[in-house]
Amino acid sequence: MKKTIILVCSAIIALLSFYSCEKNVQLEQKESTSSPTIYAYDATSKTTLGTDWKVSWDSGDALSVFNAAAGGTTYSDNCKFLIDGTPSEGKFIKDPSQTSKSLIDGESSYDWYACSPYMEYGANPGGTKGYTVALAPKQVGYNSTAHITSNDIMAGTAFGVADGTAPSIPLHHVGTIMKFTVTNNTGEAAAITGLTLDATAGGSYITGSFTMNWGDSSTQPSLDATQMGSAKAYTCALSVVKNTGTAESPVYVATDETIANGASVDLYMVVAPFTIPAGSKIKLTITGSKGTCELEKTMGSAIKFEAGKYNTAAISYSNPVAVLFKETFGTTAVGTGNVATYNKAGLTLLHPEDASSYSYGSYNNASFQTAAYTGQTTTGAYVRYPKANASITIKGIVLHGATSLNFSYRKDAENTSTTVTKWRFSDESSWNEIASSDATGIISHDFTIVNNDNKTIDIQVQMTSAVTNSKYPVTDDWTLKAL
Repeated sequence: MKKTIILVCSAIIALLSFYSCEKNVQLEQKESTSSPTIYAYDATSKTTLGTDWKVSWDSGDALSVFNAAAGGTTYSDNCKFLIDGTPSEGKFIKDPSQTSKSLIDGESSYDWYACSPYMEYGANPGGTKGYTVALAPKQVGYNSTAHITSNDIMAGTAFGVADGTAPSIPLHHVGTIMKFTVTNNTGEAAAITGLTLDATAGGSYITGSFTMNWGDSSTQPSLDATQMGSAKAYTCALSVVKNTGTAESPVYVATDETIANGASVDLYMVVAPFTIPAGSKIKLTITGSKGTCELEKTMGSAIKFEAGKYNTAAISYSNPVAVLFKETFGTTAVGTGNVATYNKAGLTLLHPEDASSYSYGSYNNASFQTAAYTGQTTTGAYVRYPKANASITIKGIVLHGATSLNFSYRKDAENTSTTVTKWRFSDESSWNEIASSDATGIISHDFTIVNNDNKTIDIQVQMTSAVTNSKYPVTDDWTLKAL
């Protein structure tokens, strides 16, 4: 006889890292002739982050649920359960469209595994990857926490639960929430369009497709970075956007809403737990309508950003540099023959309206790749040059009247091949290089332009020497600044 499964949840997210952070989930089995159904009760248990810092269920929420015979390693399907009825009641029912997926039944006792939100590609406890922390989340408007719903992963287990018994499953937050209060100190009204957290110094991936370590009866589930998908990074790049489409078919573009000088806005992201060692730097990059502001803080002692914690920081958007474009090449590899179709996922612009003007070209099998190699210092996607004279070109860069520029890119630490940078203008013009450097892997060129007249510029980076190790001739983080 089939059973109905009742699931009861309650939780409060950690406030300023001081409070407990978990949801208690109870599964009560009852006799029924219907398909398995899951309910979640408790008015304080949702997944929207409220002004009181409580987590609450929302109408669009869903769970991933697995089970197995107690002590067994044969797991059920990834069963999706949708919230039903009034959200505050926390009632979940199995997605009726998942007719081919079911829980294991007919055992004397069970092990239970639950994850919120539902992860379509979430692996069962014997599998790998599928629990994704967004590399490039979008916050729709200032001060909004709506995007936290899909990024704040919670997971929990209950082992050896007797058939017909109501087990209790605590759902623990496996990520850490970051709140940044950004104050506009540029001297005039400005829009804040994004913020990137760079935790490279910690040596731990903070975004990407993680494996879930479900733990055992004495430990909590946690994100496991030892087995990850190709989409992974030491950074989280949050964009502040507005929706110019509809709720059903959203079209997101960078926000143009300005805030007054001296005013502040709140930006939020969820990342995997990480540590910055003593003496190392955590880096923040704020983008806005006045340019880009880069901030660094050296840790006097090691600082841990732990699972289930809520962390705050107040930062200033001041003295921004006019970064005309920064290109990290996103996180998705593009084949050599398809570079021209690259979706510009890694491109950020001071003037977003210029994006359609940019195109990308390659020569001699240069390509964008995401493969990881020992000794590689780049993350996400990057440019790889497999042979001498291979090159990548970014075309149609709009200068907006700038005549003094700095172009830089990061060359992998293991890249001993020689790279050269070339400029080409849309009409007759000339440039004069006034300084260059190759310090700590950063190639930098300062140059001035004569007879600019609002022309566009193409910039090319070419590998000119023979390639002795095809793994390492790579570049990343192309940046053009107006000086």
